[in-house]
Amino acid sequence: MTRSAVALALSSALLAQDKPKPPPKDAPAVRYPVPLAVPPGQKTKVTLRGAKLDGVTAVTAADGVTAKVVGKGKKAVVPNGYPADQLGDTEIEAEIDVPKGFVAGHVALVAVAPGGSSEPHRLTVSSPGTPEKEPNDGFDTAQEITVPATIEGTIGKEKDVDVFRFAGKKGQTVTVRADAARLGSPADLLLTVSDSDKRTLKLVDDAGGQADPSVTITLPADGVYFVSLIEARDLGGPTFGYRLRVE
Repeated sequence: MTRSAVALALSSALLAQDKPKPPPKDAPAVRYPVPLAVPPGQKTKVTLRGAKLDGVTAVTAADGVTAKVVGKGKKAVVPNGYPADQLGDTEIEAEIDVPKGFVAGHVALVAVAPGGSSEPHRLTVSSPGTPEKEPNDGFDTAQEITVPATIEGTIGKEKDVDVFRFAGKKGQTVTVRADAARLGSPADLLLTVSDSDKRTLKLVDDAGGQADPSVTITLPADGVYFVSLIEARDLGGPTFGYRLRVE
């Protein structure tokens, strides 16, 4: 065998060793948590949704965060016509204890079952935002927010519309970002920014190669502005969470 052939064989062997092994066939899979984020400095109960979570016996965490299973896993209801692979057909509740001063921004959770362990799921760690308040399904009932703001919301039912309003100044640059799919949520969001006359200034679906919408806009006048969110497929429910940031 030539020297180059030996080098190629060694290189192929090293690549094969470095290639991550797929999870076992019967291993659980975590799709997303409810809520989508937990705050530092306290314990939070989180429902993990996904596949084969009804057999999970433990949940582990990293970076000084502790996690423990609360109760038994169970089958989860998936409405007809909804994507079961996105919603998850099983769930388990866990208690996540994040130490005060935690600054990593996320923690890796692993669900452990007799059939194997899940791939790590990145759970967002962030200061709590303002809860969305219903009814806020139109311009006249829009929830008032003060910029900068982070809203913890849910597309709570089919064809739900969530509307928020804020005061802006001419020439002010505002960035509006909705995080859902990147956090694992099954919600596919469509975002609209409207002026005080309820005219659409920006309509955004996916942005930057991501399934979540975001937009930066320079406000054309002093006045009230509206941010509206809908689910692009008209789906909704208690697990269709999102985090909206206006800054």
